[in-house]
Amino acid sequence: MKNVKKALLTMALLATAATWALDIVQNGKSNFVIYHDAKAPTSVLEGAKDLQEYCQKVTGIKLPIVNQPSQKMISLGANPASGVTAEGIPLEGYRIIVKNGSVFVIGEDTPNGKRCYGGGVSNGTRNGVYALLEECFGVRWVMPGPYGDYYEHKDTVTVPDSGIESAPGFLNRRLPYIQEFTDVSKEWGRRQKLGWSLFLYHSHNWVPVCTVDMFEDHPEWYAMHGGVREQPSGDRYMLCISNPSTIQRFADAACEYFAKNPLNSTFSLSPSDGGGWCECDECKKMYETDPEGKLSTTPAVLHFYNEVTKLVRAKYPDRFLGGYVYAQYIYPPKTPIPLEDGLVLTLATSFNYGYKMFAPKYKKLTEEMFAEWTKSTHNISYYDLPVTWWRNEMACINGPGLELLKFVYPRAKAADMKGVYVYGLEAWGHAGVTNYLLAKLAWNPNLDIDATFSEYCDCAYGAASPEMQQIYHMVDDSIKACMVAAPQTNMVPSNDMVKKVYIPILPKVAELFAAGAAKVKGDTENGRKQLQRLEYFRNNVKILEWSCRSRNLLPKDYPQTIFTADEDEIASFYEEGVHRIAYYNKPWYLPKLKNKIDKLGDGISIERSDNPRQTAIFRGDQSLVFKAKEDGELAVTFNAVRTYGDSPKLYFYDKNNKPIKWYFLKKGVTRTLPVKKGEIYRGLINTKQDFYQLDIKNAWWGAVSEITDQGVHFIGNQSKDKVQTVYFHVPEGTEKFQMWLAGGDHLKETAKSTVTTPTGRKIIFNCSYVLCDKQWVDVKPGEAGFWRMDTTEGDRSYIDDYFIRILKGIPPIIFTDTENAFYTK
Repeated sequence: MKNVKKALLTMALLATAATWALDIVQNGKSNFVIYHDAKAPTSVLEGAKDLQEYCQKVTGIKLPIVNQPSQKMISLGANPASGVTAEGIPLEGYRIIVKNGSVFVIGEDTPNGKRCYGGGVSNGTRNGVYALLEECFGVRWVMPGPYGDYYEHKDTVTVPDSGIESAPGFLNRRLPYIQEFTDVSKEWGRRQKLGWSLFLYHSHNWVPVCTVDMFEDHPEWYAMHGGVREQPSGDRYMLCISNPSTIQRFADAACEYFAKNPLNSTFSLSPSDGGGWCECDECKKMYETDPEGKLSTTPAVLHFYNEVTKLVRAKYPDRFLGGYVYAQYIYPPKTPIPLEDGLVLTLATSFNYGYKMFAPKYKKLTEEMFAEWTKSTHNISYYDLPVTWWRNEMACINGPGLELLKFVYPRAKAADMKGVYVYGLEAWGHAGVTNYLLAKLAWNPNLDIDATFSEYCDCAYGAASPEMQQIYHMVDDSIKACMVAAPQTNMVPSNDMVKKVYIPILPKVAELFAAGAAKVKGDTENGRKQLQRLEYFRNNVKILEWSCRSRNLLPKDYPQTIFTADEDEIASFYEEGVHRIAYYNKPWYLPKLKNKIDKLGDGISIERSDNPRQTAIFRGDQSLVFKAKEDGELAVTFNAVRTYGDSPKLYFYDKNNKPIKWYFLKKGVTRTLPVKKGEIYRGLINTKQDFYQLDIKNAWWGAVSEITDQGVHFIGNQSKDKVQTVYFHVPEGTEKFQMWLAGGDHLKETAKSTVTTPTGRKIIFNCSYVLCDKQWVDVKPGEAGFWRMDTTEGDRSYIDDYFIRILKGIPPIIFTDTENAFYTK
């Protein structure tokens, strides 16, 4: 609180030294109204409502909102009758002036249903309202939700005669991964002046434009490997971007998009994530070697971007095409390539994700990329996650990365970046300060970061501010030490990273937190909110400690602490409700099961000497279907083969995909669900990377090919002499069906399968030289029943990730054995 009081004292001294033109509230009284035009856009109405609400919270006075001008008013929006217009104010900017005894808050306001030239909207007046509330009323929104605001009571609120004005540092200010689709986060975002007058659409877009199903009609669109156009699978395949037909396809898709969405201004051309670039002669001609001696596809990608842009702009001259420069196309071409006017690039500095910029080499490379790309174009924006871990399910305390923020934001502004798309983090309980700083920097990239960090902690944690600041600085220092020592560290906090960064400092964190929290009293509204925010932080560290204990990462003699919790308490943090904003990866983020399963055939039990059980190892998310054998409990045991620091979960549904119950999954621990004989249930294993097998009792069960477009995900055992076996069922009367075997990374991961019918006939699927082997399979007389699929390493390289998907003709369910399988109809 010391810094807050110091700031308030400074404001009081300034008030004494300057001529203050107008008191909106004086000695607890006001005769002002809030005025806006009856036809003002929704953004102005939102600003008026928040101004009224916070004026009442701060002063106790509820100012009327009116649609007729008054002698004493806070006028929102242009007011030509008073000689006040938005002329000269940049889009999204605002000006607050005192004139003729009234306060005017003005900015460019896009009418409802309209767009700026850049495809976005300008909410200038609303932005001005939030500036007024912050600078004159002293309001801060440190996080979303009912415990998120901070203010102190005032009897007098004054607007300076010098006025207040500002404009955004970037025309596109987006802060993803902060639970931004929830109502409370949307509200927080607008109060922080997030938004965009320039709309930028830059997502990976090759798979939606050239889908898996289009391959049969247009194989020329797809990447060539080994002289063959490759059947695509999954959501990361590559295309042949030198082919005029592919270029025309994207131009047509963009024009179709603009015709259907006349208000939208940008269409994305960005490649799929990952590798596997086309090896046809025309594409290879454009590839070159980057400064690190690795493949650079930048010239080919820019050629593709340019050619599509020319075709689209001929029909839609006022629209834009967006595209990443990223990964294997992040280095500028050796020979500069002039870029089309309608092309907007997004520089995604993937080499420094997840605090890697603490390493000097990546800091230097970031600065070089800013400088080099802005030589080619000023139509460029910035994409990064420099100060967050990606997929931080273990609730590792987010270091705000103050040193990195001081470095990167002024440079992004100096490089004339048009937008910032920088990741925040869902778990506001420990990452609130990071999200707050990122939002503030998106508006003002030259912000005093140290002062803003201190003010945040003062407002958010009150008397515990010194200890909380020390905790965050300690986390920053620990992360930096690790990154400097091992700059290639992954952006996902692995078990090894947790051991190095967090476990050594957890005892000190516990000591500091206990000392700070003990000083905060709950006898005021601010105190009660500060205690709740501290509880949010504490609960997140409980998740971290629990995750470490459950993975045996802590020393055997590690004591019980204020962060120690059991599984039931940890699970309670993930329930729906007002506190859900504080935690990461909650059940409402649950992936949706796509297809209902209403009927299954009778269960069976088959024992055969040639029926090996559970040789296949699942990886990642899986969709399951169960049919109960008897009344009682369905039991699922998760047998982890390898874990990656996620918090795997099991969700149970009824046959109509309605959620019933969920559990954390632990190695060797059994989870149960009450079931009725013959009833159908669904399940979803939610884990990003883990390898595992399942032991399931009292149910016939299988894995359904629906979580991803690739199919059921397995992991190989990387040995030719170990065969993994699964089964699928071909119903009576089936004439043919379609399925595929797909490898993981076509450059190095291969797989080969032998499918054996009930009559002993063999069908070979071979992904030794192609990413995906997709086949129609004829069913001959006597072949209804269970077909066996044995998968091993391909003819070259090794087996790792592989996928099996049944596409058409038979139920898309894979069984790990036939003892616990069921007939399908």
